[in-house]
Amino acid sequence: MKKFLTFVSASLLLLPVAAFAADSPSDVTLSSGVNINLGSIGMTIAGSGATIASTTVNTTNLTVLVAPGSSFTVTAPSMDSSSFSAGTSWLGEFSCSSDRNIVTMTVPTTAATTTVIITPGSTGCGTGSGGGGGGGGGGGGGSSATPATPATPATPATPATPATPATPATPATPASPSTASPALVALVNQLRGLIQTLKSLGGTAPAGLEAMLDAIAPPARSAFARNLEIGMTGDDVMGLQVFLNTHGYQIAASGPGSPGNETSKFGGLTRAALVKFQKANGISPAAGYFGPKTRVVVNGM
Repeated sequence: MKKFLTFVSASLLLLPVAAFAADSPSDVTLSSGVNINLGSIGMTIAGSGATIASTTVNTTNLTVLVAPGSSFTVTAPSMDSSSFSAGTSWLGEFSCSSDRNIVTMTVPTTAATTTVIITPGSTGCGTGSGGGGGGGGGGGGGSSATPATPATPATPATPATPATPATPATPATPASPSTASPALVALVNQLRGLIQTLKSLGGTAPAGLEAMLDAIAPPARSAFARNLEIGMTGDDVMGLQVFLNTHGYQIAASGPGSPGNETSKFGGLTRAALVKFQKANGISPAAGYFGPKTRVVVNGM
């Protein structure tokens, strides 16, 4: 009995779509954009190299059986790495355009035919701000201008004197660990990352091990002073990757971004690890943007 490529939904579904007979994943290739409604959530799948065996549309998610070497783009109001059942290594950079997330998924040629479940959100990825309030009514006599006198409270500007706390800059002394070789520091950071992973799984590290690592190469870092997001580069991006790797939110298990191999580029893997940190620490929205809220939490740890 032949299988048929079908798209089922509770509302109007795919445009343009036809029913294709398929005996194997290589029988049907997605070559143009397909619009899908998951209940009230609209999404689009497009790609010139996507080979699909079957697709099932439910009210909240889309299940696609994808062949090796396939590549396709998914567009929906809101998505992050947790919206895809496949590994993050298959996902390209996330981007937001016209209040919709866009992400490309590429299945390696060495992978098996894989079932991928996509669960988008309904809230747009863009952020908006409310409009300004309307002007007051016209009118009374000039006597009403007298309330301007309260401007006198400007005197509280005197509290500027608290600037004296700048003295705590002395803690910069931890820079002394620079005597340790870069290779040794990288190894220490890898061990810290492994310890954090062990703790997250309910395990415990040998007594005194963390203290010994701190003595070899103290995890000294400067406070983060600017907002960071996908596409940005800098030493503070590398510092953020080191922080995430050593606090149980590993960027990658190996290669660029892994413990001891942190980079200065803020990419999709850094964003995915940051989203996990934000969710675990109750930071909203957990969108992978390293802004004021997240910096306050990180700088305090």
